[in-house]
Amino acid sequence: MEAPFRVIDADGHVTETDALWNLWASRLPKEYRAAAPRWYSHEDGGRYWIVEGKVWPGPLDRVSRFSKPPGMWGGREGEQDPQKRIPDMDSMGLDVAVIFCSTMIHVPAIVEDPGLAGAVSRVYNDWLSDYCHANPERLKGIAMVPVQDPAEAARELRRAVQKLGLVGALFPPFYGDKMLDHKDFYPIYREAQDLGVPICVHTNTSINPGRHLFDNFLLRHAFSSVPLMMSLGSVVVGGVLDAFPSLRFAFLEAGGGWAPYVMERIQDRANILPSNVAKLKHAPADYIRGEQLFYSVEPHELTAPMAAAVVGEDRFVMGSDYAHWDGTTPESVRIVMKRQDLSDGLKKKILSDNPARLYNL
Repeated sequence: MEAPFRVIDADGHVTETDALWNLWASRLPKEYRAAAPRWYSHEDGGRYWIVEGKVWPGPLDRVSRFSKPPGMWGGREGEQDPQKRIPDMDSMGLDVAVIFCSTMIHVPAIVEDPGLAGAVSRVYNDWLSDYCHANPERLKGIAMVPVQDPAEAARELRRAVQKLGLVGALFPPFYGDKMLDHKDFYPIYREAQDLGVPICVHTNTSINPGRHLFDNFLLRHAFSSVPLMMSLGSVVVGGVLDAFPSLRFAFLEAGGGWAPYVMERIQDRANILPSNVAKLKHAPADYIRGEQLFYSVEPHELTAPMAAAVVGEDRFVMGSDYAHWDGTTPESVRIVMKRQDLSDGLKKKILSDNPARLYNL
């Protein structure tokens, strides 16, 4: 079942290729080349990702044992080759894809050296821009910015948007001991607001607290959404939305069914602890339902109608997760379109109107 409107994938991915890794030698300053991200295949059979001499987030061969229904994709050549992505998008019913990194998503979350983070971000953004320029009307990239150095991050975001054509900034749910309301991040927020692009808070397994608490990978992965709930709270209660009244935030790849719970929980606490929110211009629930915030829902997520009814139909987008092992490609759009519990109007908002507004497309 095809959608009778333009469909925007709010969260797809590229897979970084050897072509990107090879750029470290020619484009990174010499002092950063040895510490730059790279893959390493160990004699134990595991494949490891190394940056700054540290292994993150651990052996990745575990996902080779995943199980998906027949016909579902788990890795496509289009993640590396934009010419092969376009036919995949056509077969999925996607008109526009907003694109995030894969392995490189850990750089703004865990790299300690601000200079390395900045240098790697610049090379990656150039590489992603080249990928998107294969079809710039349909491929829209999200910039990596070195949150470790907010002033440099603001400069890189401006370059990425104005010179490279990227449409948003990737952010981890937190960095070190700093939640997203930390004023150190304000230069990045100010730049994003001035440019009219969103801050895209994406799940990140390398900083998921469950990674250290659970031995079971299923649980570590299932609860990777918890840091996004915390980051939403920090943005709302921390006054970020008052400080930047036209800045948009998106909370991605964590489902959306948690948004009503978090909204109710924070608002309930605010009602009995009013002094903690005395400086806010509005009630926490009003921000969470407000125009500045967006949340992604999974195509098959049972709680999507309830979340939209409670938080608002204008707040939700859909990400295909193209074409990661745990996504629903190539059926993502068709799953949404076939659902009987979503109105035609809500389907259009999730697949088209809301992501267009989020990314200013």
